[in-house]
Amino acid sequence: RSYVEELSQPTGTLRVGVARTKWGEVDCEPEVLNAVESTAALLEEMGHNVTDIEPPYEPIEYLRSNLAKTFFFATSLEETARTLGRP
Repeated sequence: RSYVEELSQPTGTLRVGVARTKWGEVDCEPEVLNAVESTAALLEEMGHNVTDIEPPYEPIEYLRSNLAKTFFFATSLEETARTLGRP
């Protein structure tokens, strides 16, 4: 089956976690929250199990993780450039 055909196949009941609270220091824009609410309602109408979830981490943990990933990718890019003989 093609990818498009696969997308039209039934999925069965999905378990979907929905975050309705902010995950850090920045509040969610009302437009974004409305889109989340609409999507959650549609998923429930489709028969899926929608559950509210809490952030899986504290904001400082997210910041540390993001900084580590950024450093890793920057370091990897520099190494790759040196290997290829590019500045």
